[in-house]
Amino acid sequence: MDPEATFTWIPQSVLERLGVRPSERIEFETAGGTVIAREVGETPVRIGGVVHVAPVVFGDERTPPQCCLGCHLSPEVSC
Repeated sequence: MDPEATFTWIPQSVLERLGVRPSERIEFETAGGTVIAREVGETPVRIGGVVHVAPVVFGDERTPPQCCLGCHLSPEVSC
């Protein structure tokens, strides 16, 4: 998990199975400085019994899910 991540990254196949559709394509800069473009969509998430909408990035199949739900995580937080 990347503690500096600000988006939730999930493999594209998982998001497609859940019915999440991309709404735009944006560029991200990796920790190594490489710029990559990925599709982004939104999906509902339940937090403490309340449903919110969170942005999600359509990662490639080798991308491990990054579960940060659009917020900065402290290094002590794990998913």
